[in-house]
Amino acid sequence: MKISRNYYNKFSRQSLIIIGLFTATMILVTIVPWLDSQAVKLGLVAPGGHIAWQNSLAAGQRQSRQSGRLMLVDFWASWCPPCRLMDRTVWTDRSVADVVNAHFIPIRENMESAIGKAAAKQLGVEVLPTVLIINARGRIVNVAQSMGRRQTLHFLTAAMTR
Repeated sequence: MKISRNYYNKFSRQSLIIIGLFTATMILVTIVPWLDSQAVKLGLVAPGGHIAWQNSLAAGQRQSRQSGRLMLVDFWASWCPPCRLMDRTVWTDRSVADVVNAHFIPIRENMESAIGKAAAKQLGVEVLPTVLIINARGRIVNVAQSMGRRQTLHFLTAAMTR
């Protein structure tokens, strides 16, 4: 049985490139966190800072009222690549962690939970990742989406001076 030449040309060259890039991206998204953890274990990279995240907006607001500190609320999801990038590069940075722990009440809201979705709806969050600075009265002081380390430090210091 003779197969025509067109049988093997079902996919265009552009389709094959797109499929290849998508596959490579998925492999990298899976492997990079593992490589990061191995580099820390081997001592090739110093472990990053640690932010003492809370997972309750209501508890954070009570603590904000008592202390007078602003709340830093990070809306995220495990399926969100920019959220995971911020987890690896921003929230683990020692200078960012030091500023957050010293001046803010850090709260993480998971958009995969019913509570996180309700909080997002209440605060008007539609894009992930979204980071809000909220005062003790519940008023949003500043909003930002996916940021790098420098942008985050600028965002935090700008919120502290308001």
